[in-house]
Amino acid sequence: MKRLLWFVLLLASLAKADYYGSHAIDDYLTVQETLHDSSGDAVAATGAVDIWVYEDDNDTQIIDLTMDAFDSVTGLYEQKFQLTSAAGFEAGKTYTILIQATADGASGIITHMFQINAASSVEQWTGTNVASPDTAGYPVVTIKDGTGTGELDTSSGTVLLRSATETQIDNIETDTAAYDTDGEYATAIWNAATSGYGGVGTYGQAVEDTLADTNELQVDWTNGGRLDLIIDIIQAYWDSLTITAGYLETDVKMIDGTAVKSTNGNVHALPGNI
Repeated sequence: MKRLLWFVLLLASLAKADYYGSHAIDDYLTVQETLHDSSGDAVAATGAVDIWVYEDDNDTQIIDLTMDAFDSVTGLYEQKFQLTSAAGFEAGKTYTILIQATADGASGIITHMFQINAASSVEQWTGTNVASPDTAGYPVVTIKDGTGTGELDTSSGTVLLRSATETQIDNIETDTAAYDTDGEYATAIWNAATSGYGGVGTYGQAVEDTLADTNELQVDWTNGGRLDLIIDIIQAYWDSLTITAGYLETDVKMIDGTAVKSTNGNVHALPGNI
């Protein structure tokens, strides 16, 4: 009699099988089951406690495992498995968990159910019926028009993103409006101050350095500038030379740092290395 009652108890639980909820792909699902005898006492299984998982009405098992005794508690068994695509789990499907065990000389089964990414149906928001979806399949949502927290300020069907006092957005709109064409962008770039785009290692700094060198050369080459004065000195010296019949006449006063001695224009003493 004890054996028969245990089996009936296990089968009777089929009518109130647990729903393990809706899960996402790659979630882990932990299943626990407790075995009892006819008097309601927990009892250990005789042999393995098998757990199988089936998809929809397909009778091919996609999970075939053996449950483990949990924490040495008599009659309590547990198994965890991952809901991966590689294992055969798919979104939008319903799965049946079947557990089979033998205990106290009787065999029995129990089933549970879970889903993967089950579609949900919302019928009410805080007691108010939700509107039916429109033709595009999206639910119709009523918003509260206003400027308070959680409200949307609309005007003629257009959602206003700012109030009149939000000057930062006004500035953004003004700046954006100033650059609508290629010409406006080019003008903004070529008329930008060079001082604002420098920095060690940047192209802006390279342009600034080149410009600085160019400005320095322009100053040096101007009349009275450093390079111009050097050229004027050379030109003045060249102009002081006299060339007669192919000979260069000049007044030589020193050769190699030694003074040339002469009397009445005739050289009569030259340095020893001449």
